[in-house]
Amino acid sequence: MDKKNQLKNVAFGGDWSESIKSNDEISIIVKRLENIYKRCSYEYIQDSEFNDILDYVEDNIEKGEIFSRSFQKNLRHEDPLKRKSELLKTINLIKKWVRK
Repeated sequence: MDKKNQLKNVAFGGDWSESIKSNDEISIIVKRLENIYKRCSYEYIQDSEFNDILDYVEDNIEKGEIFSRSFQKNLRHEDPLKRKSELLKTINLIKKWVRK
């Protein structure tokens, strides 16, 4: 349900406000992952840059631990093209999973 529909249904109660917050947080996390993806072929990404992102993924997305391990593993590929393509696969899987 999008924000507009969630706000229309305020009178019906539920966890609509938490859902909006969660969706916004996930959007920010995905954008941060995409930023790492864009830079990963030409610069070394420090673990400290994405540890908080992966912690959020693990704690707030179902199957987050699997996505986190995949992202960490793929970020360490020697070949920049392989690294980028594998990271993009993981990011797209996260996007699909949170839209369910």
